[in-house]
Amino acid sequence: MLKIPIADIHCHPNLKPYGHSFTIGLQPDPKSNVWYHQPLTQSRLRLKNALGISAYSQADFTAMCNGGVKLAIVSLYPFEKGFFNNLLGNGSFSAGSSNLVTGIGYHRVRFLQKNVNYFEDLEREYTFFCQSVQHRIINDQFHEWSFIGSASECQDILRTPNKMGVVYSIEGAHVFNSGLHGFGRKADETEIVENIRKVKAWKYPPLFITFAHNFYNELCGHSRSLETLGPIVDQSEGINSGFTKLGIRVLHELLDDSNGKPVLIDVKHMSLNSRETYYRILQEDYDKSRRIPIIVSHGGVTGTSYKGKPVIRGAGTKFYNHDINFYDEELVMIAASGGLFAIQLDTRRLASRSSLKEAAFAPAIHGVSPAAWLVWAQLRHIAEVADAAFLPAWDIPCIGSDFEGTINPPIGCLSAEDYNKLGGDLVKLAASYCSERKGKWNYPENEWYAPEEIIAKFAWRNASSFIEAYFNS
Repeated sequence: MLKIPIADIHCHPNLKPYGHSFTIGLQPDPKSNVWYHQPLTQSRLRLKNALGISAYSQADFTAMCNGGVKLAIVSLYPFEKGFFNNLLGNGSFSAGSSNLVTGIGYHRVRFLQKNVNYFEDLEREYTFFCQSVQHRIINDQFHEWSFIGSASECQDILRTPNKMGVVYSIEGAHVFNSGLHGFGRKADETEIVENIRKVKAWKYPPLFITFAHNFYNELCGHSRSLETLGPIVDQSEGINSGFTKLGIRVLHELLDDSNGKPVLIDVKHMSLNSRETYYRILQEDYDKSRRIPIIVSHGGVTGTSYKGKPVIRGAGTKFYNHDINFYDEELVMIAASGGLFAIQLDTRRLASRSSLKEAAFAPAIHGVSPAAWLVWAQLRHIAEVADAAFLPAWDIPCIGSDFEGTINPPIGCLSAEDYNKLGGDLVKLAASYCSERKGKWNYPENEWYAPEEIIAKFAWRNASSFIEAYFNS
């Protein structure tokens, strides 16, 4: 098994522990500990395969340490009310059903059904995680984690055995208290700006924010993302719309470097309309003064251009071709900006139905897991699109698992514990590909990398270099 460091730039190890801190009882719920590990049993695997419900630990800190994770960008996420005030109502039945899907705890769901202040919830989650236990004995070895506040701290953590570094991100700009207009609270610009400045003043401010999420936030439009829940939740308001005037004001406030360290923008979940506006704003307002890297913290490719014409022949049928995923032109812009494209370990985003069927035979035909087969297809496509634009092929891909984020991970990488098995399989596929591709690159440098180097860049080097550059900027 390949042993390499892992960096995951989008995961939710705090989501369930924070949720279970709402449990009512004389003693704290043991599930409210970030190290709490719920193993994958056969019955839980059958539940996952049948319903896509992952009732086991994907990214608790025990699993991440076992999987060799050295750097984790932990996403804070106060759930939007639209999840839990839905077709099933906003009472105990809806709460119980929602808890079955999310695993965050019945009392947490009941709180969210009634909550009308996202920002206070964000502050509580931040405080909860800051106060979490920072060490644990696992398999008779001492493991610990600490926050990263500088490039040198990032380097020190990479050199220190059994130590993991943590950086914050936020999922959804609704956290500044927008998107509550349907619940009697209209967004207030002054309040939102004040909340942004409070977050920038945190001891450990976020590196980036996923600007949109699953429901309309009064700032910009979002892409459809909850297809599997069908009519139970209503995402229709604001779907595929663009930026509002307030949204543009908030965007600039986040990127401003005069009121604290800039909070970079993650374009995942934005509608295509909103993404195109954001790219134009970067070009018009920031390109000459300072380059802003474009980040996709957990995504997949469509395999096509905006107009449906693939840069790589045949790619249009391989991937999940909906606008929550990213088009070839966007991959080029991300590469040119010095950004990151993190691959999400969710079968619903990685491939088309035909490719998922093909991946099921990967163990027998290619000797690798379905997860490796699906992830490699993403890596290969990103590399070839970048090379077609005469750009470095291997500099932007990284891991953004979205573990614990109600995803359905592929067989072969069901949790963070499987990362090194995934890495070993990816090296096999990269070795075969490098041999086939020899002499066919447009940008000569793209041929210089050995298979092990390509996978090391994907597994941790690209993300760690990005984090270090951010703290040095």
